[in-house]
Amino acid sequence: MLHTLDAMDALIAGVNASNDLGLNEEQLDVYMKLINKDFTKLLLMGEAGAGKTYVLTQALAELHRQGAKVLLCAPTHLARITLLNKMPEDVRPYIETRTVASLLGRFGFNTGDGGVAFSKPKADRLGGYEVIALDECSMIGKGEY
Repeated sequence: MLHTLDAMDALIAGVNASNDLGLNEEQLDVYMKLINKDFTKLLLMGEAGAGKTYVLTQALAELHRQGAKVLLCAPTHLARITLLNKMPEDVRPYIETRTVASLLGRFGFNTGDGGVAFSKPKADRLGGYEVIALDECSMIGKGEY
């Protein structure tokens, strides 16, 4: 028999699942915002060890399980691999990762004088991703910014 969850049941299920992840109140708030896609742009800031990457990877994994297409980015290839390895094992093979340079390459175009200019991303150039997450943004160089 097929059962459907109403919005409140889904919220309760999300809270219970996130509590199983050992999140504190602030992390839980961010997790719920992420899995409910209650944002257009979201910046997580905190000290080293605050759990930013953990919350991000757990929320992205849950979004993937719900059928969302997610893209995970990091400034360097090594950071990208490290980040992918922090994803839960059940979703790791299905999560696409890119470096920032690779992602920016989607939006760049040659100016004709050997330079590259960037346009504001349009939906058709985002590859159908519902969520694009960038970890370790403090490592982004001035050239990428």
